[in-house]
Amino acid sequence: MSIGKKIKIARREAKLTQEELAQMTRMSRSHIAAIEIDAYNPSLLTLQRIAEVLRIPTSTLVEDRNSSEEFSLTDEQIKLLMKFKELNHDSQQKLFGYLDALLEINTPPPINNC
Repeated sequence: MSIGKKIKIARREAKLTQEELAQMTRMSRSHIAAIEIDAYNPSLLTLQRIAEVLRIPTSTLVEDRNSSEEFSLTDEQIKLLMKFKELNHDSQQKLFGYLDALLEINTPPPINNC
């Protein structure tokens, strides 16, 4: 199910109109309408604002229950992604190096079955 459809369903379950959701998220009604019909791909910040108003986890909007592999993000993981996007390219590359080093430290050595 698309993000827009999930938002529309959650908005209706919350008994809110597009106009009410727009006011509560400080967006225009036309922006909400465009998101709901998938004419616009909202940023993570926009999704967080909508999810907060609708009182649902942001991950509910972004996870794909129809995929063969279960993939979902917690709100904390989404915040980390948003912070990552704010970094310049060089800083992102440094962070990747740091993460690789952390993963290497936390990975047990392979078992030798000789």
